[in-house]
Order: sequence, then structure tokens, then C-alpha cells
Amino acid sequence: NSVQTIYDQFQVGGKIPKNDTTNDKIKVDLFHPGGLSFHLCDIRERIHSNANVELEDAMTDADIVVFQFVMHENSSVLLSDSDSAHDGPPLLKGAARDILETARVGTIMICTDSHSFVWPSLKATAKTYGWNYFGVMERGSKISFGPKQFVLLERTRQ
Repeated sequence: NSVQTIYDQFQVGGKIPKNDTTNDKIKVDLFHPGGLSFHLCDIRERIHSNANVELEDAMTDADIVVFQFVMHENSSVLLSDSDSAHDGPPLLKGAARDILETARVGTIMICTDSHSFVWPSLKATAKTYGWNYFGVMERGSKISFGPKQFVLLERTRQ
């Protein structure tokens, strides 16, 4: 088992950009048998795309998936071409939807962002694939410190 952190590093000119501070994959043993790994991905693309090979491999062992400040900025793609057969908020697209669909039962997802605009679609998609969720709206009171917008999810059934 391992903790997976997914970085939103979308492709530019067919290649995922690299920088000096993030390796493609960093493994660190932090009191966890599988360690901790970081992966680049393009959340706008499907999990099976060439841009998300590492993400697809990582999801077989992922216990925790973290999306920090990437859903709102990619919402125009994640919410495009909504399912016409679905009533309510549009279901998510791209890797975010694929993760919700393919993650193992017991996987935890932590989502934080600057705005709650995507949360209704995140919750609707999560519910479709057997996830329970808890966020600011369910909490019912303001948060004094930390991210002002969050949703915690756990997959409880296939």
C-alpha cells in the first residue's frame, strides 16, 4: 500500500514539463510499507492516456489520493460536455472521474481548492461510483484556518 500524490502537470507540445524541484517519481519511506510517491498527470485527460501512465499504475495500490488546488482551475475541461442522461450537476470528466470509477474500496480522496464551484459535480460523480463524502457544506460552519474549501471522500462500494 502507498500514499499517492498526483501533480497536475499537463502536457505542453506532447511532453509533460519537468522542473528542478519535482522528479517524475519520488519514493520516500515515511512509516508506511509502500512509502510515499508523487506522480505527474494531466487531470484533463483520461487515466488510460499516455500522459497518465504513472497515474494508472499508481492507482492499483493507492490508499490516499490528494487533489490540491487543481480542480477549479481545470473546471472548464472537467465539466465540459456533461452527460445529458444525468440529472443534476454535470459529472466530472478526465482522470478525476476515472479515479473515482477505478479506485479500490477503502481509498480516501482529499480535495482542497480556492472555490467550491466544482464540488457539486465532484460529489455527484463520487456518489455514482460508490463514494461517501464530507465537505464544508456538510460541516455547516466556517473554518478558521487552512483551506476554506474542501471535500473528503471514501470509496465504500464498487
